[in-house]
Amino acid sequence: MPSKTTPQRGSGFTLVELLVAAAILGVLMALLLPAVQSSRESARAASCKNHLRQLAVALASHEAALREFPVGAASAPYRTMGVSWIVATLPHLEEDALFDAYDRRSLHSGEVGLHVANRRVVAGKSLPVLRCPSSPLPAIDAYGVSQTLLAVPSYVGVAGAAGDDDRGDQRVSRCCLPQPDGWIGSGGMLPPGRAVALRELTDGASHTLLVAEQSDYVYSAAGYPYRIDGGLYQGWVAGTASPGVPPAYGGISPAYNITTVRHALNRREYELPGVLDNRGPNNPLVSPHPGVVQAALVDGSVRAIADTLAVDELRRLATRDDAGAPAFP
Repeated sequence: MPSKTTPQRGSGFTLVELLVAAAILGVLMALLLPAVQSSRESARAASCKNHLRQLAVALASHEAALREFPVGAASAPYRTMGVSWIVATLPHLEEDALFDAYDRRSLHSGEVGLHVANRRVVAGKSLPVLRCPSSPLPAIDAYGVSQTLLAVPSYVGVAGAAGDDDRGDQRVSRCCLPQPDGWIGSGGMLPPGRAVALRELTDGASHTLLVAEQSDYVYSAAGYPYRIDGGLYQGWVAGTASPGVPPAYGGISPAYNITTVRHALNRREYELPGVLDNRGPNNPLVSPHPGVVQAALVDGSVRAIADTLAVDELRRLATRDDAGAPAFP
């Protein structure tokens, strides 16, 4: 009589086992994903820091060659737009060919919507050193009627400082239309209208800001996001159309790619005085890095400065000769 055999179970997973395995994988992914994201952000922040260091070294190289730092925002003849400190620094960023091709002295040299030859030189040109990889802001803007594609920096030069309730540093001028309650200053290392020599820096190279992040959105009271990065719309080439140096800033034109420090780090209220898209002279230093803003000092070091730093201390850091040595938090 044939013996009865027990049916053999297949070697595959049951539905219950598959569901359990999927649940375990989901838990592991939930645990690992923040670590992966944190690691990626750390790498982006490190790249951002390295770009700031490169800019600081290039500016120091400019000073060593010419015995002065570049003008933060220069004007061109007949009150037309001149060029930014970035244009002047190109040879020290290994961009000699771009520097040589760019006309820096004629009318509208910093306004590529009007200067056709310069438009051809910079249209679509990418300069990775000007970009913080952590920034959520677009890296390229279409400018003007010509829709010229221009790279927009994540960093601004520090022109000086201004008080909030009063002017503070007296080297300031009211600026700039259509923002009537702003102050533009010249007490820092990259002011509008003039070049600063290293001998004018009496606070110490390790206690004075040179370039800092302006790489994130700010928000209106209604929660609408606004861009305030210094090269917005005008790109990295634009300086100013106003001649003179604060307190004798001789016009109403904004100065692009620089800022006069007036507000605390990571202040994100768009309605703050002196804040307005790319035209606010007091647009704050903001970053996407939690709790800090990265900045390069004159000595070439880069600090992740905690946004708990008191605004008065920040203004001292932005000033080259106020006999202060602010403590970093």
